[in-house]
Amino acid sequence: MTHLILAPFFHANLQYAEFPPDAVPDIVTRCYLPTLRYFAAHPELTAVFEYSGITLQLMADGWPETIDLLALLMQRGQIELLGSTYANPILPLIPTDHARLHLAEFWRVYDQLFTGLNVPRPKGIFLQEFAYDPTLTPLLAEAGYNYTVLTPRLLLAGLRRQLNSGLTPPPQEPPSLAANAHELLHPVQMVGAQATQLTAFPIYRELIGWMFDVIYGRKPFTQLADLLAMVAEKSGERPSLLFFGPSDAEFVNVYDRLGKEAISPVAVGELLAQLNELPFVQLGLPRTYLAQHPPTKPVYVPAGSSERSIAIWMTDPDNERLNALCAEASQKLRLATVLGGERPLLLEQARRAMLLAENSDGRGWMPCPERRLACYDQALQAIALADHIIQQAGRHPFSPDRLGKQQIEVQDYEQTFSP
Repeated sequence: MTHLILAPFFHANLQYAEFPPDAVPDIVTRCYLPTLRYFAAHPELTAVFEYSGITLQLMADGWPETIDLLALLMQRGQIELLGSTYANPILPLIPTDHARLHLAEFWRVYDQLFTGLNVPRPKGIFLQEFAYDPTLTPLLAEAGYNYTVLTPRLLLAGLRRQLNSGLTPPPQEPPSLAANAHELLHPVQMVGAQATQLTAFPIYRELIGWMFDVIYGRKPFTQLADLLAMVAEKSGERPSLLFFGPSDAEFVNVYDRLGKEAISPVAVGELLAQLNELPFVQLGLPRTYLAQHPPTKPVYVPAGSSERSIAIWMTDPDNERLNALCAEASQKLRLATVLGGERPLLLEQARRAMLLAENSDGRGWMPCPERRLACYDQALQAIALADHIIQQAGRHPFSPDRLGKQQIEVQDYEQTFSP
């Protein structure tokens, strides 16, 4: 029987919408570290991990063991690390130059932590909330990526040529393997702007629910095995790769802080080992799969997100205000960049504050107040820094002897800047 390849996926984000900033130590010590330690102790298990740039930065600063474990697992070829952005924005909602900054800042953090450790650079990228539009394809290709992961709702809209959601609203029921495996199991080659292409794997959310249901005994393992057997049969001669749960890494051990079900690394690992024993299933990694089975089906995929629409990050009054503040910060930073060339460190602080203000986890779904306020704080910080640079440039034309004062200015502002 044709093999089905499963890629367990852990999306880790220390800016998680529902967790306040003071939960960060708990998330790392109860979730991230135990998960990485478990995989380090079980080299037969493979998985895909993804961390935003700010998450990697905070982990390296406070818990360097996480970086050591990631390096070890990558050196073994046991895990694949996806690329990311710096602070999880909804990329279709921000200016192109900001998207480039988020991508570049992630690479800066990644290279600072992993250069020289003999680990491969990520070739795939996770897009926050699976938000995509065709202008991202050339940006992501330029940044060195060749694949991403999108929800079937968006990919099926492209395959079916349903390109105007105003005329053809998406079905209320999300796509499922039972209903849509005959249409979408294999990755597609997305054709984007400027004749660029990017591979997209489908990620069926139901496979996240199946992990919880089987672990908690709500559904028998045999039902999951039967579903996967059906998928393997429909794959045809070419095996398919599906991203499996848990998806949000925080589901492991710390989700109970929110009054919700959590699962343990041991329970996840035991389920993965059980799946790997099925004759038609094996665990695998996207990079390896694509090297053996490159996509053959080109398709135009329309703009959208996990929900097909991106309105959820725009229509709330707080979201509208945050987006307006970020637009103001962007405008002032462009002027500050022109006028403040002698203050590169201050400009860098202002840009990083702007990137943090664009974090989607302070906007969509149900963010806790602290997350939303953090976005407001960073937006105001970016505006204040840009205003300061502009004002100082007007009072003091460029002269080399002013460069020595730059570090004093940076120290003053660093007291109010915190990732």
